[in-house]
Amino acid sequence: MLPVRGPAPIQTCVTCEEVAFRAWEPGRCPDCEADADADAARAAAEAWLAADAA
Repeated sequence: MLPVRGPAPIQTCVTCEEVAFRAWEPGRCPDCEADADADAARAAAEAWLAADAA
């Protein structure tokens, strides 16, 4: 039989250090994670445009 896990503990975001969220591992809150994903997508698009222009 598998052990029963309760709700994930409340963590503080390592980026903004303000938002409390439930997660099993410390990390970024969903808002900061979405911002990081958007920044990565923007950087990839800019790199693709720069390579296409060259």
